[in-house]
Amino acid sequence: MDKTISMNKTDESVLLLVKVPYDNKEGPSIFEEMLDSIHNLISGYRISFEMLSLNQHVYLFVWCPKAIYNSVQGQIYAHYPFAEIDIVKDYASTSILNSGMKFIGAEMTYRLSDLYPIKTYKAFETSSVSSIFSLLAKAQSMEQIWIQIVIKDGPGEGSLGFSRSVKLRFTSFLNKFRISRFFRTKSRDIIAKKEREAAIKKAEKDNFLTTIRLVYFAPSESTAYQKLQ
Repeated sequence: MDKTISMNKTDESVLLLVKVPYDNKEGPSIFEEMLDSIHNLISGYRISFEMLSLNQHVYLFVWCPKAIYNSVQGQIYAHYPFAEIDIVKDYASTSILNSGMKFIGAEMTYRLSDLYPIKTYKAFETSSVSSIFSLLAKAQSMEQIWIQIVIKDGPGEGSLGFSRSVKLRFTSFLNKFRISRFFRTKSRDIIAKKEREAAIKKAEKDNFLTTIRLVYFAPSESTAYQKLQ
């Protein structure tokens, strides 16, 4: 994930509240298709998919610059034709701290190199986000949860291919010295081959530079920390 991504919500951007019908039948593959479609539209820009738990309700937002607002909104409607989209005021405000609420925040990072694919919805028998929404729905009335997934388009195929090739060789070399490899029942050569195949397969997809940020507000820091974990 790219830690250099920063995001300023100004008058040059819009925050979209997206409402999808409760009986929506579209699965996660439709959202993946939307990401593929959006990739070329956001060249040079950042957008953010956000989830908010507020007053025991869960809200879904998309933040984007005004310059690409129509394009982003059009892709949402194209893949979710029955969705309702409204422009709303930003929910993220420091005023919440005036109420005495405490918060703990975190930014997610990889355990391994970003060369390797993460576990996606295809590897889950049930909904891959059910546990996340369960936590959001169970937040107490005074608590708030903010989840922001900030993305921008990654480098083009040429530069990506070169950098990935170099990084893959370097990472493969380092993996030979990982202690955990010496206690695997499978051959280390087999593991290395599967990792390389997974990295190559991931590189075939449109790539995004991504930052995932989490913030939990609660009456005490200890509660916020426990819930964030």
